[in-house]
Amino acid sequence: MAADPMEGDSSTRPPVPKVSYTHVVGNSPPRTFTKAVSNHKDLIPEVIDLFKPLTAYQGEPAIFLSPDESARLVAPLKLSLIAKCSYGRPAFPAIREFFKKNFHIRQDYNIGVLDQRHLLIRYFSEEDYLSVYLKKYYYINVLLLRFIKWTPTFCSESRCPFSNFNINPYRNSTYFLDGQNTLRAGKLTEKVLKVFMATGKDEILSLIEALNIQHILTPVLPTSKLSSNPAIASRFPNWGSTDLELFLQDAQRNSKRLKLGVHTEHLRTEGQDSEVDIVIAALRSDLTSFLEEWRSVFSQFHLIIVKDPDLKEDLQIPEGFDHDVYTKSDIDRTVGPAATTLLFSGYSCRYFGYLISRKKYIVSFDDDCVLARDDKGCLVDAVAQHITNLRTPATPFFFNTLYDPYRTGADFVRGYPFSLRNGVKCALSCGLWLNLADYDAPTQALKPGERNSRYVDAVLTVPLRAMMPMSGINVAFDREVVGPALFPGLRLAGEGKQRWETIEDIWCGMCAKVVCDHLGLGVKSGLPYVWRKDGGDAIASLMKEWEGVKLMEEVVPFFQSLRFPLAAVTAEDCMLEIARTVKERLGKLDPVFTRSANAMVEWVRLWKAVGSGSSSTGA
Repeated sequence: MAADPMEGDSSTRPPVPKVSYTHVVGNSPPRTFTKAVSNHKDLIPEVIDLFKPLTAYQGEPAIFLSPDESARLVAPLKLSLIAKCSYGRPAFPAIREFFKKNFHIRQDYNIGVLDQRHLLIRYFSEEDYLSVYLKKYYYINVLLLRFIKWTPTFCSESRCPFSNFNINPYRNSTYFLDGQNTLRAGKLTEKVLKVFMATGKDEILSLIEALNIQHILTPVLPTSKLSSNPAIASRFPNWGSTDLELFLQDAQRNSKRLKLGVHTEHLRTEGQDSEVDIVIAALRSDLTSFLEEWRSVFSQFHLIIVKDPDLKEDLQIPEGFDHDVYTKSDIDRTVGPAATTLLFSGYSCRYFGYLISRKKYIVSFDDDCVLARDDKGCLVDAVAQHITNLRTPATPFFFNTLYDPYRTGADFVRGYPFSLRNGVKCALSCGLWLNLADYDAPTQALKPGERNSRYVDAVLTVPLRAMMPMSGINVAFDREVVGPALFPGLRLAGEGKQRWETIEDIWCGMCAKVVCDHLGLGVKSGLPYVWRKDGGDAIASLMKEWEGVKLMEEVVPFFQSLRFPLAAVTAEDCMLEIARTVKERLGKLDPVFTRSANAMVEWVRLWKAVGSGSSSTGA
């Protein structure tokens, strides 16, 4: 009788042979890593057949290559860049997303890791390669990436910008000593190059000559007015003719202002005045004394005067100013009556001027401020100083103990990284004030007679991630890069017509600061000063403004913890993200935050419809 097939080992089926994992997944012979990689052509640039005998140099193994052989080995990587990440490395998806949105890369490219601080990016299109290389640096997720042209001399472990190398006269080829300092190929700044050339060392000078490192010279167009004047040329032997021409034109144009005692540390250049709009919020009808005080400065610029919609009297404006006045009817016609009530009343009416302007720079002063005098008794040209702050770079990633290194008489201190000395675009300039300080109502009520009389001749960059209370009394910004972040935001229920009764500018400043931090832009504080006149009753305002004082305890931690997604690449994107987060995290604490979030969304809509539309990052 046949055995039951279910019983033990008495089955009539043949036993199942035991097979290894190798037979299951494939019985292919073992391969080396080199052979495995060679099947993926995109992982290696090119296979070059070059066989050289192994020799010795000073007792160590070495291979000598002729210049032609070296060129053959280097050719597959001729369109490669080194991305130096001194302060952290962005994720590869973030880098690819940044390239996609900012450079329109046409062909594929490879990104590899050399070490913790260096990436190798290999392009297959010269157009893609040049579009990235022509910029000195970028900020991706607030992390600095400096792009350096890859060369065979690059050594990621080197920290010295020059290399020691020996020339083999027999082979007429270059032999680089392993483990010694190698040149970091790339774009040296002119200042650094001058420092190294000033050492006079033969090995440095010969290396500069061998690598064809040259100063980047700005061409000077010839002029016929000054080049033939030997007296002027002898006094300024190092100046080009165009430099002399512009200097004398500036001096002539500013002679009237200099006679009036207006202090101008930086004379303006031609065309600068046409890039500036001065925005004034008119909260009182008679602007005669205010504008006459500023005539020596304002007469050179276009003024945008926005009348407070709550002001009933007609404005009184003296003659001699290039200005446009916007009233409630103008605002209603442009944005609608609902938006006027929501966004543009009281001090917030000045934001309509920000919206309607088409200039690159906006400078704004309250109508209770006049020109201040510096510590030498000269009137301060606040507009010129603001524009200087915006035109010179900011340094938010590393604090310079001599404050603004771009001012006359200052520079970067010892130990300041050379990789950060180019700075970033400055988008916001926050000036200060003399006489009546910008205190909150409780402080002003406790110190009614205290006045600010200290004139501190300094400008500094507000460090990255540091919050600050911006005051709308005396401020300027680059409208093209950060304009959408300057908006009428947090309006209190009992807001009045005194500065200490509002916090709209403080909320606006915090929004602008986190946007600048995310987009890699800078914010400066300090000069210029204005003189602020006395006015208002702090005791009477105390109850109105106390609401804002309490709200700040929630506002500051919120902005300190705020982070933006990678998709936020413009100021408008950032403002919409702030609005969404405010509604989620702060809306349940106080309805004023929900109203502010709605106002931010409405502001971005108006900016895209009425303003200049999408703004660039400026990185």
